Amino acid sequence: MRKIVVYERVSTDAQDITRQAVQRDRAAADHPEAELVVIQDDGVSAFKVSMFDRPGGARLVQMIQAGKVEAVWADAQDRLSRGKQSERWQFVDLCELTSTRIVIDGRRSGRGRTRATRSSPRWIR
Repeated sequence: MRKIVVYERVSTDAQDITRQAVQRDRAAADHPEAELVVIQDDGVSAFKVSMFDRPGGARLVQMIQAGKVEAVWADAQDRLSRGKQSERWQFVDLCELTSTRIVIDGRRSGRGRTRATRSSPRWIR
């Protein structure tokens, strides 16, 4: 069985990564029988460091490439990527190739962000 990964990231050590932990509960509720893996990049800027070059991001990418991930949950799109649009699309393409869903369940709205309610996560594929 493929794993469910919750990806959590903050840009600086001064930010609180624990607020993103709510995604763990949501992912577990949506996939009660799946193994849940939490990957964190704490204090790593997504604008300065590509998803593919962050320690946690690289681990996530390797797991996806190996076909081990069913879905990636994140609090908001900007937890995954904030820099070049091409980086975002490269990650989305990788997920499409491996039938890995991306679940963005953040409550923020605005440019470049997805809005979803707590009860209805938005699936991107």
